[in-house]
Amino acid sequence: MENLNKIKSADFVVKPEKIVSRNATQIVAAEMIDDISVFSDEDRVVVEKKLVEDEPLDAKEQKKFDQARSAWWYNKYGFSYTMKEARQETLIRKYESDKKTKEEKISLQQDLFLAFKDGDSEQIAKLKERYEGEFPDQCEGIAALFGLADYLKIQEKLYSQDTIERERRGDMIKGLTEYQFLLAHFISLNGQNKEFLRIFWEVMEKSADACGELKQFNVMRQGVLSQVATFKIFEAIGANPKLSHPREDAFEAIDMWSDDKNAIQIKSNKRITEPMIVEADSVVFPGIETENERRKNYFNSKYFIDTQRFKGKLKQYGLLLGKELKGYLLVVPTAQFDFITGEPSEKIVEFVREHINRKKEAENNN
Repeated sequence: MENLNKIKSADFVVKPEKIVSRNATQIVAAEMIDDISVFSDEDRVVVEKKLVEDEPLDAKEQKKFDQARSAWWYNKYGFSYTMKEARQETLIRKYESDKKTKEEKISLQQDLFLAFKDGDSEQIAKLKERYEGEFPDQCEGIAALFGLADYLKIQEKLYSQDTIERERRGDMIKGLTEYQFLLAHFISLNGQNKEFLRIFWEVMEKSADACGELKQFNVMRQGVLSQVATFKIFEAIGANPKLSHPREDAFEAIDMWSDDKNAIQIKSNKRITEPMIVEADSVVFPGIETENERRKNYFNSKYFIDTQRFKGKLKQYGLLLGKELKGYLLVVPTAQFDFITGEPSEKIVEFVREHINRKKEAENNN
């Protein structure tokens, strides 16, 4: 793919004349045609053949088209095209202009969450059917809610069974990261509606408790919200962050990209009081301020090991991609982000901004 860097972060202000009643697939096709100039000459041939000329593609052409579409989508929207619910939700929201429709959708979702919380199975079925009928392309929140039980079951199996064959274990881990991405994307999109998310988390917590997996749920929630917080941090400092592909998250320990060559691994912790960021290739490892000296030493040791592992995975992945990758390990105290919306504190935003600026200044002086 050439010239993909010409597309900046998605422009979510849509001209009124472009707002028509279309499903997500039709919108993708229309946007690819609008952005045709960013595709390489070779890719442009198959894109135009399929979307403009409406001609069937052979297997080789279809593969090239799929690869071109995936790269275009990731560069424009910052997450993998394979995430269907997130993709549909993003596009429909982008072109949704009717405020009343938006309010009806949120209200219906909230009614469903409350029915779930009350354990009213008849009302749950009725509202779910109604929602999926009225908003078939905006089911990310529903998928997150109804996918929790399966997520917890899979996670429990991974922890309790040592005999799962390698390939199946890999698929299970990838499934977990896909669900976490779905959840992070849903929370990020709805961050402006704290009461709505408060109800959502209450329902999720009750569901996890009913499964006997409340502890694991809280660990997952902390991880998801720290990812949302980190994404918002890098947005706030003017970067163009992208959530990693679920496979990168599952097997390469990459949670996010701040740009094309800088990967981020995120750790969150309730015990630490100050954030920490360190490059994966650093020799000197900073300490972390905690409530007592023993904890400080413990975190130094723990995160040093994490950083070395991340550095090794990053080097291997860079060789696979054919480019040099750099990375950060960012440790985020849970006190530095909202535990409902994932909104980061101004303090941690400034902490990361200052660190990145110092790094850029040092590089410019070399």
